[in-house]
Amino acid sequence: MSTGCIQNSKLTANSWPRSKAQGHSQIEGNMRTIATYFIVATVLTLAPSSGYAQIFTEIVTVPAFSAANNGPPVRDAIGNLYSASGYGGLQGCNQGEGCGFILKVDPTGKPTVLYRFQGQPDGATPLPGLVLDSSGNIYGTTVSGGTFNFGTVFKLDVSGNETVLHSFAGPPNDGEQPYSGLIRDARGNLYGTTSEGGLGSCFGSGCGTVYKVSPAGKETVLYRFSGGTDGAIPWATPLLVGGALYGTTVDGGDLNCQPPGNSAAGCGTVFKLDRTGETVLYSFKNGPDGGFPVAGIIRDAAGNLYGATEDGGDLSCNAGSGCGVAYKLDPSGNETVLHTFQGPQDGETVHAGLVFDQGNLYGSTLVGGGIFRIDMSGNFSVVYTLNSNGTGPSTMIHDSEGTLYGTYGDEFFRFTP
Repeated sequence: MSTGCIQNSKLTANSWPRSKAQGHSQIEGNMRTIATYFIVATVLTLAPSSGYAQIFTEIVTVPAFSAANNGPPVRDAIGNLYSASGYGGLQGCNQGEGCGFILKVDPTGKPTVLYRFQGQPDGATPLPGLVLDSSGNIYGTTVSGGTFNFGTVFKLDVSGNETVLHSFAGPPNDGEQPYSGLIRDARGNLYGTTSEGGLGSCFGSGCGTVYKVSPAGKETVLYRFSGGTDGAIPWATPLLVGGALYGTTVDGGDLNCQPPGNSAAGCGTVFKLDRTGETVLYSFKNGPDGGFPVAGIIRDAAGNLYGATEDGGDLSCNAGSGCGVAYKLDPSGNETVLHTFQGPQDGETVHAGLVFDQGNLYGSTLVGGGIFRIDMSGNFSVVYTLNSNGTGPSTMIHDSEGTLYGTYGDEFFRFTP
């Protein structure tokens, strides 16, 4: 695996939630019997002054589970949850910490390992952000492994057979290190981003790509970032609306934005990609508007986009880097800061994406804070306190009743707003 981005990028400090990953090489061997799982029956009910009542339930703890990004689990029609552990499993990868595995958690909380990766040629370090088709097949990405050790797009069928649909070949014609998950259109095409590869000289490995993989496994690179005003280092899963893709880049954009200690130019963008090409909708300045959007975006019916940033906002926070903001971007590209994070009490450093639930926005912070809500009037509150030290909750998903699901370290949880 190329390590240029990991070692030198702005993402270095908090990109890999590892505090609960240590020791997984010893623990994961016991996952073959899966006898180590347990369900915590105790739930915590919070009744804040707003009149809301929240219930946080730990569904299951899987000691070997350690996600390699803050992507969401996926849930099928009968309530099974699926996600990917970047570590554990077979031990030939990640300096002995394992090549990763795909995990299913059924509605009773029982976990089952569906597949253990081997490194090459099948892939290593799979990422959350899996997608399911109507037949129950699972699609996802691995950061490394594959033919060229630059990562893969894979399919896992209902019998547990894995197929590599595409092995990334690296720059200049292809991407490498796909840290995003996938989205799937009605025809079965898969879309994602790679953090490196393609064009430009970002960290010596290219500035990232947006790609499409057909059901037959044919890859098309839809866009190669240059590292200039168009953006660089896309990290999050893109959003598909009609025939357009929307997403964020961690770097690039306003090239006058060059905070101390960051070797890349620019503080990130929100972009749109359609048949006419790429359009930068907003370039962050790492001031009150925020900077370095690791998280992806969501969209409402009026076309407004919502997301959060790792840095920026109140620059007196986090040793001058800022603790990040939650923002709204209207269809004309005008940004509104919905909340400026202040540090330990309300949290800092947002890597997980936001989610709509019953008209409110929910999200989580990587450090301090916990799960937060921004209501329809723009009021911010921390609705569940976790005091995380760098392994914040994943991006959450919701069911038809408004219950939220996510992962936090080695835990799968359910949260009832």
